[in-house]
Amino acid sequence: MTLIAAFKCGPHAVLCADSQETCGDYKVSVAKIAPQRIGAFDVAYGGSGIGPLVDWLGDRVEAWLSQSLACTSEALRLELEALFTAFYQDPAVQAYPVSDPGDRTVSGVICVRVIQL
Repeated sequence: MTLIAAFKCGPHAVLCADSQETCGDYKVSVAKIAPQRIGAFDVAYGGSGIGPLVDWLGDRVEAWLSQSLACTSEALRLELEALFTAFYQDPAVQAYPVSDPGDRTVSGVICVRVIQL
């Protein structure tokens, strides 16, 4: 289970997460949150759930941000909502083998700041 939290501190945010990833009996240390500049955005995000689905959603977020033309928080929010909806409707995500459909859920936090160019 991933422990992840975000706190808004004025115009800034503090994100934190544990660093353990588990696959069966194996446990490894990983960086679950890595701030980065993607396109016109500063972004930091972290997720919890089934590793391959978390990574897949993260890859989609990064690909979308690298091409997005959103320049307001509201436009960004609407585009992210559409991205998340499309992710869960993807037939490959729907077909991902799990014992309970709720296990396909990816939970997490994302902080994005539009860079004023």
